[in-house]
Amino acid sequence: MQKHRLNAEQKFKEKNVTREKTTLNRPARAISFGGSAGLNKTFKKAFNSTVEFVNENEAAYNAIYSLIVAGLLKPLFVLNMPGSEEKDKQIVATKNFLQATLGCVLSLTIGGGFIKKANDIVKNNKKLIKLGENDTIEVVDHTSAKALELAKDVLKKENSGFGYKFKTALSAIKDTPASDKISAFKKAFKESKYTPTIDDIVSKSKSMVENLEKNHLEAFKNNPEFLKELKSGLGNATSYDDAFEVFWKNSTGALTAILKAKISSLLLPGVMAFLFAKKNLEREMQERANKNATCNTTLKNQQDQFRKMMNNKESNQISFKGNIISSAIDGTASLIEKAGMSKHFGEPITKTISKFKKPSARMSDFESFAITAYWLQNTARSEKIEPSQKLGLNVHSALVTLVSSTAAFIIDWALDGLIDNSKKNYKNKLEQIAESVKDMANGENLDTTLKEVPDKIKMGIRDEVVKLLNSKQTSEGFAQITQDEIDAIVSKLKNTKTFEGFALDENLVKKAAQSLEKSEPIRHQIAKSCQDLIGAKDIAKNLSVAIGNDESVAKEIAKLTGKYGKKLSKFKSLTIFTLVVRFLVPVLMVPFSGKLKKKIIEWTGGKALQNNDSKKTAKK
Repeated sequence: MQKHRLNAEQKFKEKNVTREKTTLNRPARAISFGGSAGLNKTFKKAFNSTVEFVNENEAAYNAIYSLIVAGLLKPLFVLNMPGSEEKDKQIVATKNFLQATLGCVLSLTIGGGFIKKANDIVKNNKKLIKLGENDTIEVVDHTSAKALELAKDVLKKENSGFGYKFKTALSAIKDTPASDKISAFKKAFKESKYTPTIDDIVSKSKSMVENLEKNHLEAFKNNPEFLKELKSGLGNATSYDDAFEVFWKNSTGALTAILKAKISSLLLPGVMAFLFAKKNLEREMQERANKNATCNTTLKNQQDQFRKMMNNKESNQISFKGNIISSAIDGTASLIEKAGMSKHFGEPITKTISKFKKPSARMSDFESFAITAYWLQNTARSEKIEPSQKLGLNVHSALVTLVSSTAAFIIDWALDGLIDNSKKNYKNKLEQIAESVKDMANGENLDTTLKEVPDKIKMGIRDEVVKLLNSKQTSEGFAQITQDEIDAIVSKLKNTKTFEGFALDENLVKKAAQSLEKSEPIRHQIAKSCQDLIGAKDIAKNLSVAIGNDESVAKEIAKLTGKYGKKLSKFKSLTIFTLVVRFLVPVLMVPFSGKLKKKIIEWTGGKALQNNDSKKTAKK
């Protein structure tokens, strides 16, 4: 009996030890805000990808998410809610569907596409600008490591979308038998990956720098003090640089808010007429057709004028190479820079937004208030809506906006503790990863090994050696690089345009290979350890460089944790805002606003009778 109990205790202890080890090695609980232990890999990957997507494409996320909850779910719930008149519910449901659908289309085409690309140009331009001696504003050399790395990232983004993958996969199955085309296409689509050559990178870097100097630099030079503040990252709750980016990313939502509401209000009577089978439907459709014909004529004239302007080389200052769309995107970026850097507009707005801890959510508030203000004014002036309906719609709109915005702010604030805890766990996880590879560091890297080699040459050598190392990675480590493989790299690089005039020998490539053979395992090990974490690419890239210097590691971990917190906080704020403001509160407010409307009608009716009685008494 005693022996049996001791065995049971021993097994319990072993089980606990195993559990502790497992807990130590699994991703931090906070990271599971983006997929933690107990959740399958697919969910982790989906969550992390969503957080990254929201960080880069918040306008598009708002549009898609709003369409689902406000355009589809909310109308269904509103129509089935008791406590309000059927016609009121139908009007509210129809208005929300139209507004969410139009908002999604406008945001994805203008905000999530066109303006997003223009903002990316602005962001890249700021990275290519440096502060020289006496705080002079200069542009980095296109052959510098900074410009080359940026150009490389831009090329990868430009060639990582569906279009590139589809075209690559289609080309790959050209000679494949018809019976195998589908499976071969799926495989090729999944495996298609663009790897820019050093010639492509240098060419892209040069064109970006030249375009900046010719079309964009003047806008930044007009307000040098503010540019210095942007570059230094000064600010309040949010850095000026982040506030600048958030404002222009979300500005399309605010700018198109009235447009979305206006188009919805123009369509609403016609849609409601169709739903209620009004007799004047055909007349309204004809009037709308006439208006569209006028609009199409105006649009055609504007398009012709725009084409003439773009074809006029003397008056057209934008010289970005490409088609009319890329020129328009670059021109929009130039306008954003001029407005964003202006002392009387861009600077004060950026500094105001920087005071907010969650600028993205506050921009959403602004858009919501703008839409509500338009609807209140439009409903009050409309001659097609009955007075009693006007009151109900305005009461509902005003109450929903005030209550939902307040509720979203409170809920978001109440959940900030989750982000704080998540950041602590994330930081602990990064420290564990750094500690696990600490002994692998040898204090040597490619920059010290090839310190006399120009950056563009260094990048070309590194990319080719890393590509070779990746192909030689095994479960036991990296297979040794042979002399033939070194010779092949030397031969390839000698035939590369970027290497013309540079005395390349195999000894230089061997040195690079020896350095990377020691440092690449660190990056691979970190990448493997952090694959389930948000920001995995940045962790593997930046943390691996810092390993070997405790101070640099600590700074890098603090920087990575800060980025993680911003991404997660933005995702949380926007998700809560849209859910509460666009769906939850509006649905719950339908019966309450209906009852309140009735009370107001009774009160205003009684007031009107009293006024009439008073007038009659005064006449007597």
